[in-house]
Amino acid sequence: MTVPNGVDYEALDDEPSNILFMIAAPENGGDVHLDVLARLMTILMDEDFRTRLLAANDKNDFLKIIDDMETEKYPDEPQVTAVGDSEGKIKVLAVTACPTGIAHTYMVAEALEKAGNKLGVPIKVETNGSGGAKKCAYQGRN
Repeated sequence: MTVPNGVDYEALDDEPSNILFMIAAPENGGDVHLDVLARLMTILMDEDFRTRLLAANDKNDFLKIIDDMETEKYPDEPQVTAVGDSEGKIKVLAVTACPTGIAHTYMVAEALEKAGNKLGVPIKVETNGSGGAKKCAYQGRN
């Protein structure tokens, strides 16, 4: 969200914060919130991007600005689209995580990919086991 006059969070630069984000992650989601935060901080380094966010007319405009920036910054990733426009697009994003082992993480990822193929649902599975984020698979319709 944007707050035109900002909110004083006693930042080191003594400036009010005027763009605020909430990151929702599963309770046992491992470091998903850190991955989201890192990606968000990367795109927020672009001053023009921040200016466009502050000038957004409504929530749809705000989200489109973010989507457009992600598409520009990460062009090799399949993009999430609206239902009905699924040709070669992601419909489901899954994150598998097991803090104590890698095998479980990859076994679940494989099972999800197979289930997605069987159902004809494009899926992207990101794994995050004890060895960290290692695999990113995209399964389109077969």
